[in-house]
Amino acid sequence: MCRRCGKVKQEKFPFLANNPFYTKRFAFYVGKRCTTSTVKDVAQELHLDRKTVNVLEKQYMREKLRRAGNPRPKAIGIDEISIRKGHTYRIYLPPDANCLIHTIEACLTVTDMINVVIAGKQPMPQWLSRDEAREHCRVGASIWRWASTNDGEDPELLLACAGDNLTLETMAAAAILRQEAPEWRVRVVNVTDLLVLGIPQKYPQGLDADRFERLFPVGCPTIFNFHGYTAAIKQLFWERRENSRFDLNGYREEGTTTTPFDMHIHNRTSRYHLVIQGAQKIAAGNPKAAAKAEELIVKYEKKIADHGSFIRREGVDPPEIADWRWSHG
Repeated sequence: MCRRCGKVKQEKFPFLANNPFYTKRFAFYVGKRCTTSTVKDVAQELHLDRKTVNVLEKQYMREKLRRAGNPRPKAIGIDEISIRKGHTYRIYLPPDANCLIHTIEACLTVTDMINVVIAGKQPMPQWLSRDEAREHCRVGASIWRWASTNDGEDPELLLACAGDNLTLETMAAAAILRQEAPEWRVRVVNVTDLLVLGIPQKYPQGLDADRFERLFPVGCPTIFNFHGYTAAIKQLFWERRENSRFDLNGYREEGTTTTPFDMHIHNRTSRYHLVIQGAQKIAAGNPKAAAKAEELIVKYEKKIADHGSFIRREGVDPPEIADWRWSHG
């Protein structure tokens, strides 16, 4: 306290991070460690709680973005490659580690081909066994009957996905719909070889019309959760019959360094958004289900709003998101 004016003055030290308990150098070290390890591992190694590691990683990322200037890429990998002729490249989005193993194996056995593989470093659920993954990668896209209701037959709603994190959100949405409205016939389709969605006249690995429509029936509304800008996938669906049945969710350049699930919220790829979209599609096709659909829409719109309040208060995703596991066999 100043004896002359009676005011409390605080001296600022430039070497301190935003949190006065840590120096900027330590915050930078924690952030850099998080680029090669999980938050959980870094927290255990440095004897910190996960919330603190999350906060310090965000400070590190914000400083990296500030130094880099405008962080928006001119083109990301998928878009940069997909402007080429269809027989010169392949784009793979393996949903789990087993599929990634078989994808890399396939990439190493071909020549004169550009292979783009989109995969993350964070621990993710293992959806398929080694044998199931091999077959899934061989065909490029398949119905996950075990994740669908009514064994995937005669669907009135189709949830499709490509990419590990987007698959996780789609599976979580399928689990919610299974619990909230088990009478709704929902099919889950996963795509690991993106170009199978295109027509075979332009993409050699593209599915013929009959096979494509066995996966994605004409007249069945489809919500597609995609790991990338939606323009890349629109060009694949463009020449498919009745392509208006596809609603595409993807990267919108929204969100910041908050939490992983909050990025899904801002880009409208979250499980809650999928449930809302699904309920809207079901109600449009079956007026008898409108009351149930409206109940779900209201419920999960509130969950989206509550999530924003929670992460601003706690700095991490709630346990129902962070600890979610598939539990339907």
